[in-house]
Amino acid sequence: MTLLGNLETLLACPACRFDGSSPVTSAANLAIMVMIVMLSAVGGGVVTLMLRFARGERKLLEENTPS
Repeated sequence: MTLLGNLETLLACPACRFDGSSPVTSAANLAIMVMIVMLSAVGGGVVTLMLRFARGERKLLEENTPS
């Protein structure tokens, strides 16, 4: 019965129940930032890898093309 009485509190995330001084809110914000940084790093790595492949392919084609 106690859980059903506090259902709103149980379902609310720290961002929905904003309490700026709460350590849970700070941890949730930090976790979101870490995920954004990780996604950016992985995406940047994939783009960099594709650009390197494209440059290598272009260089290979230029070396093997008869003049």
